[in-house]
Amino acid sequence: MTYKTEFPDYELDVLIPVGFEDDSWHNDVMPKWINPQLNLALWINYPEAEKREGHEKNRFYLYEIDNNGDYVRTILVGKDNEYDLILMAILEKLLANRGVKHASKI
Repeated sequence: MTYKTEFPDYELDVLIPVGFEDDSWHNDVMPKWINPQLNLALWINYPEAEKREGHEKNRFYLYEIDNNGDYVRTILVGKDNEYDLILMAILEKLLANRGVKHASKI
């Protein structure tokens, strides 16, 4: 299953980071990508706010997941123009997995 088959009216307008796999399912309210190596789930809501369901009005959600893909904790929730913050949080997690404490130390 992919976001294209599960959400046929969804238009992806951002780049998905390397290492993330499409894990979208039609019963969810938005498409989802996971990175099993980093234990992260990236949910990206519809670009058009009017297509977003219920209280899910934010655009980006980054969650830590366990080895089974289950939710552990929220890392960051971002509004429409905050994808760069999501990408920085992913970079921080990648660097932490490699023993670097902060991106500023690269």
